[in-house]
Amino acid sequence: MLKLEKYGVKGNVLSCLKSYLSDRTQLVKCDTSVSKSLPVIVDVPSIFVNDFPTCLRESQGNMFADDIVCYAQDGVQSYIYIDVHNANTWYNHNKLTLNNAKSGCMLLGALQRLHNNSNI
Repeated sequence: MLKLEKYGVKGNVLSCLKSYLSDRTQLVKCDTSVSKSLPVIVDVPSIFVNDFPTCLRESQGNMFADDIVCYAQDGVQSYIYIDVHNANTWYNHNKLTLNNAKSGCMLLGALQRLHNNSNI
């Protein structure tokens, strides 16, 4: 709720969202089988990742919903290492994990410069 308050949400709206996000349960239904209902321990509506770009120190980030694209210019190798570490710290602090299967790195540039960064 602290992040919502940081964005200026307060009063009845904050109370309503707190009620909606608190004491939630979930279950899975597949055909006619239904799992046991269990409490939702961590839920991540998109608003909770809006501050992700603030963890980036050496690169920039653009977001669409909960998808994030980070990019840097010059000194690419050191920038990537620094901000990958910063991103992992942010994810851990927010009780999230990075989906490695949906993550990647792409280097764009002149052939000579790419050879200079071949150990990334």
